[in-house]
Amino acid sequence: MTIARNTIYLTTAYVFQKATAFVYFALIARHLGVDLLGKYAFSVFFIMLLSILIDLGINQVLTREIAKYPEKTNEYLGNAFSFKILTGALVYILAIVLVNILGYPQITKNLVMITGIVMFFDALTQTMYATMRGHQNLKYESVATVIYQSVEIAIGACVLFFKLPIYGLVLAILGGSLGTFIYTFIKVIKVFKVKISLVFEKVVVKKLLKLAIPFFIAGVFIKIYSHIDSVLLTKFAGDEAMGFYSIPYKLVFSLQVLPMAFGASVYPAFSNYWLKSREMLKNVFQKSFFYLMLIVLPITFGTIVLADQIIIKVYSSQYEPSILALQILITSALFSFLAFPVGALLNACDKQKINTRNIGIVMVVNIIINLILIPKFSFIGASIAALCSQALLFSMGLIYVKKIINYDKKYLGWLFFKTLFAGVIMGALTYILKSYVHLIFNIIISGLAYFGIIIATRTISRNEISDMINLAKPKKSD
Repeated sequence: MTIARNTIYLTTAYVFQKATAFVYFALIARHLGVDLLGKYAFSVFFIMLLSILIDLGINQVLTREIAKYPEKTNEYLGNAFSFKILTGALVYILAIVLVNILGYPQITKNLVMITGIVMFFDALTQTMYATMRGHQNLKYESVATVIYQSVEIAIGACVLFFKLPIYGLVLAILGGSLGTFIYTFIKVIKVFKVKISLVFEKVVVKKLLKLAIPFFIAGVFIKIYSHIDSVLLTKFAGDEAMGFYSIPYKLVFSLQVLPMAFGASVYPAFSNYWLKSREMLKNVFQKSFFYLMLIVLPITFGTIVLADQIIIKVYSSQYEPSILALQILITSALFSFLAFPVGALLNACDKQKINTRNIGIVMVVNIIINLILIPKFSFIGASIAALCSQALLFSMGLIYVKKIINYDKKYLGWLFFKTLFAGVIMGALTYILKSYVHLIFNIIISGLAYFGIIIATRTISRNEISDMINLAKPKKSD
């Protein structure tokens, strides 16, 4: 399975998931209103913040070690699966205790109780994903992603149609999570011929945890700086502010389908090339970086220009205060997209401690900025904190990439300049058409114009696309 094929599988699934989630979340926002949406979003973000305590960084280790030693799949997976059942139960209890100690309303407590169960099954599913990724096969993870989204929307649509209580929407998430777990569990056993047994070998678990420490610490840092803003917003600015913030946050996060797919695809390949071919490692990194840059720049410029129409037409005028937050957060996407191949390279090349340190620094900076800005500027302050954090993480990571591979700065710099030029021209066209053309047609016309400029300036060619496809998993002879 090549990097290109894995990326196509996962990207297709993610595009389906995020596109349908975009429409689904817009309907939820209209149905719940700002205050209830804030409570719904908080319960999800709160559980996501705690979920790292279940995994403890083991998923990253599973993928990397199975990619190197596939014959040890049964041993690693059995122990990891058993370990997560234990930690999942403990973290669920912790979530219930915390939400009660922090004094949240009863409706929020009930929502957290349900989303906590989702967290448990998602943790087990992620273990299945890690195993599949270790074997460089993302096909079944892609199918599972579609299953999850389809089940959630099917149940959620019924909840919205019959105007059932908000708990039904969280049960819809649980339905998708349970369905995905069952599917991936069966596929790992049947397709990959893995025997999943409940074993707890101290030597194996200790080895996995020792290797996972940097990944766990990095995961904690990421979870904190990614979701602490929701906790601080709820405490300092209330559920309404959280509701306004959740709209642009959810929208921008949904756009990360490509970097997530690239990251999942190139990580095991980076690990392999780190041992066998530094030149191929450099080539894969540069191509991944370039293609993500090629995609994120028009998204950034286009969303900044069309933010008001997107918010008002999709989510209704009651979310008009979210416009500025969307413009700020979409700018942060420029850095978060490009940070994916940077972080994947550091982790795959045994530089996870450096990556962890960088993330830790960013987490501290993020918390400080949030504490300063949220009391004064509410969710706009949280948006600014997110932008600063993503820019800092990308910049720090890129410095260390040069110490691993001698990537061509002039090559990437020139490509960035040409892509930026195309993005600026596209943004100007989008602004001009804004008053005359419907939102959807504006996006289509501007997108075609952007890629027309890219081709005309020879920023990308057919040969380069072929090169990217050829930069696949090492041949079997390797």
